[in-house]
Amino acid sequence: MLGRIISGNTGLLIARKHSRERVELGELVVAPLNNDSKLLLQVVDIGYSSQLDKKLLEFIAGISVEHGESIDEFGKELRYYELLSLTPLLEIRDSNVSAPRVLPGIFTPIYRVNSKDLWFLGGRGVSLGFIRSGSNVLDIEARLPVEKMLSHHVLITGTTGRGKSILMKNLLWQLLDLDNVSCLVIDPHNEYYGINGKGLRLHRNASDSLLYYSPVNYPGAISLIVNISLLRPEHLSIIDFSDAQWQLMNAYYKNYGDKWIEALLLGEELPESLKKSFNEATLNVARRKISLLLDIEIKNNSIIPRGIFTTTGGESTIKSITNALMNGKIVIIDTSTIKSELELLISNMITREVYREKLSRIHKQEQAPIISIVLEEAPRVLKNNENIFSTITREGRKFGIGLIAITQMPSLIPRELLANMNTKIILGTELSSEREAVINSASQDIKYLDRTIASMNKGEAIVTSTFSSIALPIKIPFFDEEIALKEEKEKKKYIGL
Repeated sequence: MLGRIISGNTGLLIARKHSRERVELGELVVAPLNNDSKLLLQVVDIGYSSQLDKKLLEFIAGISVEHGESIDEFGKELRYYELLSLTPLLEIRDSNVSAPRVLPGIFTPIYRVNSKDLWFLGGRGVSLGFIRSGSNVLDIEARLPVEKMLSHHVLITGTTGRGKSILMKNLLWQLLDLDNVSCLVIDPHNEYYGINGKGLRLHRNASDSLLYYSPVNYPGAISLIVNISLLRPEHLSIIDFSDAQWQLMNAYYKNYGDKWIEALLLGEELPESLKKSFNEATLNVARRKISLLLDIEIKNNSIIPRGIFTTTGGESTIKSITNALMNGKIVIIDTSTIKSELELLISNMITREVYREKLSRIHKQEQAPIISIVLEEAPRVLKNNENIFSTITREGRKFGIGLIAITQMPSLIPRELLANMNTKIILGTELSSEREAVINSASQDIKYLDRTIASMNKGEAIVTSTFSSIALPIKIPFFDEEIALKEEKEKKKYIGL
């Protein structure tokens, strides 16, 4: 017995803790009810209390501080104690669970939770980690239905170094075993494939189900080059251009079609009816911005590509990536060596084509997998309500296409888009403004978990989801250990053990 309930209400109960028991913030406990059911509760705060007046306590402490006297009072375990603040999560019966609607009796004992109490968790689906009670990890995996979770969008948030990338690696490793889910991963840190360590390339299905594109000639990489003829003005919508520059680019596209970039950069003339609408300054600024963005040099009236955009080759790159996703593969795009604006442009081009192809297949009643697009530093694209990523966040679930948005700063994402992310995986977050953003948009009421979120260690998280009965406290397995465990299981299966 950890203690007994002494006061509270349906939102928050208070229990006096046993003096010899250690109870942690975030720990799960149960309290028996009169109808052979249990109330599942979570510790959301711990505080001191005493039978003595506060001024007297200060006096007693002062004697010890000033004169070095020891404090050894009779009955101190009764006079001084800790109070636990507990938020009710669920009423648990033998065969079902329900939202808590009753209070336990006064002085009801509370007990540490065990795996049998949480029989309703686990089951089928993708594993996010193991259920955690405080820092104690239980032998129960936190699983969510993968198709629903991914199509209804996921937010992964937390301070740097808390385990966001490890969680994402674990998730992608499992997706490589599935045929009905594909994933486009925009990887600005080149950390998922495993060029410099363990990564997805070690998966047994990597040769069939994983594609890796990079501007660098890494082993196993497909060259990331894109022909400039594939560019449309709409692809540049994610970059800051003035209204006059937009009108200029659209005029060149209307007049020159697939050759509009070359025509604009080489100074080809527009028809007089269009030319008079733009001044020379607008044309020069647009040329300079586009050539810098695409890393293109103009020399002797010729285009000289210096980066991933080229005039020869790369015509099928976007289409090949799209087809791979439509066939249930995971595609990683290494953008670690290119500038941020170019990364956004490539992401925009691919995502628009994927979205268009997905809608086309639905219209033709053809089979297509659930497609998830992984975005690191997601506010860069989600702060604007008028681009393809925001459109997917609002409407993608209808078509089986979703986002996994990874960020340290969820407060920079518009509230409407945050609310549409039905699964949020919250790792340790110190900034109160960032905790407030995810707490206010969570699928469960987690307002009492503010301090818990601030105090979580690396690899600890809270999962709040439409597809879970409670906000799940989890421990994320370390990726290298997870790989070693899976490899050992595969080896044993192979030799018949």
